[in-house]
Amino acid sequence: MMATVSLNPAVDRTVVVPGFAAGKMNRARVERIDPGGRGTNVAKTPRSLDGPGETRVNLKIEDPVRRRETELNDPGFAVTREHVEEMEQRVNEYTDRGDAVVSSGGLPPGAAIQALLSQVCIEELGEVSTT
Repeated sequence: MMATVSLNPAVDRTVVVPGFAAGKMNRARVERIDPGGRGTNVAKTPRSLDGPGETRVNLKIEDPVRRRETELNDPGFAVTREHVEEMEQRVNEYTDRGDAVVSSGGLPPGAAIQALLSQVCIEELGEVSTT
């Protein structure tokens, strides 16, 4: 089995707005709602692990007239030390069974968390591949 660790997952809400005009009132219709974020794209079939935190919502505006897409991406939510500890526990559960663990996607706000996450991954997995 393979687990994907995605620290900044998203829901992509895509609307179609023919002739989209910025700064004007536009009529939109919801086209689809998809799991989003690069980490989710790696997983392909995302499944909730009942982890803590919230999921950001990104808005995609498709204009079929001009053949353009405008993206409004939410930055995400701050990660606490408690979130990192829970992630560490979950990574341990998977690696103890011999499962593969992939960490993918962007990081949530707070650059200091990157060093801490890298440390946790190295300690738990023994090696880190950046490919």
